[in-house]
Amino acid sequence: MLVALEGIDGAGKTTQLHLLEERARRQGLRVASLSFPRYTETVFGRCVAAYLRGEFGPLAEVPPRSAALLFAGDRLESLELLSRLAAESDLLLLDRYVASNLAHQGARLAVSERDAFLAWLAHLEYEVFGLPRPTLTLYLRLPVAVASSLLATRAQQRRSGARDLHEENAAYLARCAEVYEQLASAHADGPWEIVSCVDEKERLRSPEEIQVQVWSLLERYRTV
Repeated sequence: MLVALEGIDGAGKTTQLHLLEERARRQGLRVASLSFPRYTETVFGRCVAAYLRGEFGPLAEVPPRSAALLFAGDRLESLELLSRLAAESDLLLLDRYVASNLAHQGARLAVSERDAFLAWLAHLEYEVFGLPRPTLTLYLRLPVAVASSLLATRAQQRRSGARDLHEENAAYLARCAEVYEQLASAHADGPWEIVSCVDEKERLRSPEEIQVQVWSLLERYRTV
């Protein structure tokens, strides 16, 4: 199984990936994981890091297609590793995948332009570059207001002072959420399942509580 964890910044994708890894290994599964972008491992990953630091200019000045090619190129450079891990493992977990590129760059376009852009980018990554489609995409849904608060705390805790143009812009984060909802409802690149990160009163659920639901969904697709 190739399982992609998706969601806006602050949704807890990395935390859920680690919890899934631990539980899957306890179940005796061969597990591997990758996190995209691979900021230091690929040429394109290093370009992505520079872009997010603002070295290519403000977010509005970098064309969405240009930025999308950086993220897609990082996965293309990683394709041999991705394919090997998939062949060697029962479960390959991905912290962000193609849908992240679709959401983050699609969010920068007018609604009237999004569908054509999303179709172009999905075709590029899956058909031209030959990336494997996920067996399952788990979308961790988090309200934008909650995410913004969590990201503000994260920024204050950073010792390096590193910037991330995507995280700094709350309006942009809201548009990313819109595109994620569109992708989830359309099952853009295979089966999608939505996991709410908050309860009915919009209080954050614990990572452990979320993980129980995530594992249940994963088990359902393992038996299909």
